[in-house]
Amino acid sequence: MLQLTPLRETASFQEELQEYSIEKLTRQIRRRFHFAESTVEKLRVRLQKLTLKELDPLFEDIFDMKTLKELNAWIDARLSEAENGNEYEAAGGANEDNKEF
Repeated sequence: MLQLTPLRETASFQEELQEYSIEKLTRQIRRRFHFAESTVEKLRVRLQKLTLKELDPLFEDIFDMKTLKELNAWIDARLSEAENGNEYEAAGGANEDNKEF
């Protein structure tokens, strides 16, 4: 029997949604901070390393930021969390036998 995957669950939809979110965030960053285009592009590259779930809070958090340093710190924190999560899983941390209580 043929099973259809809901559109929202397809990889292509998720990729398009992520790119759309990055574009919207880039526009917000450009308008809020008036950074040089080269700075905005560097930020875009960094944002592309984050997942949709990681990007979502930035839509609100950006209103509390006043400097490039704050924005970079926010991105750094998310990238660090992602790297630590990947290292944890790669080391077998996601295995039930390796859980610490």
